[in-house]
Amino acid sequence: MIWYKDSKTKNKLEMLFLVIVLLSISAICFFTATENLMILKDSDSVIVEYQGEFEVRIIEYVRNVNYLFILNNGDKVTVLSPEYISDETFFNFNKCVFKYSKYPNIKGRHNCLGISSLNGVKFLNEESVKSELRFSIIPLYLSALFLLLCALFFVVIEYADKIYKSIKRQQRKKKKRKKKTGDG
Repeated sequence: MIWYKDSKTKNKLEMLFLVIVLLSISAICFFTATENLMILKDSDSVIVEYQGEFEVRIIEYVRNVNYLFILNNGDKVTVLSPEYISDETFFNFNKCVFKYSKYPNIKGRHNCLGISSLNGVKFLNEESVKSELRFSIIPLYLSALFLLLCALFFVVIEYADKIYKSIKRQQRKKKKRKKKTGDG
């Protein structure tokens, strides 16, 4: 089913779709970097602490493994860097203390900052996670800026011909006015 009239319309729709995707990814990078910055600067208002029972799911990707904790309060907490989890296993415990970000990501999951047992055994060190967040802020802001500039570049490319023709038209009008005033 062809729902567009010509290839020009198709190209405009593809360009619009590309710009929307770039702006969306840019916004995600920006908000993630801002959340990381808020966690580091004002941690009391952004970090939630939960103590209680949980369920663990292991999510395996091609290159890494993530842990997804489903807490009894309904929050889903994910550990994005399992290499910081200590060798002591939390699978033997049914209650733990979780520290995680207040705001969920697009998938509805909160970033985990620290996990410890009720008797104080640390499974995920909060300081190591915070140091990783420190190093991720600048690349995320730069990525957001780069994607925003790419989206603006594609918008300018799309309308560059119209802008160029408009400028040329104005220049011709100015030349005609000068000729009329010079002749009269």
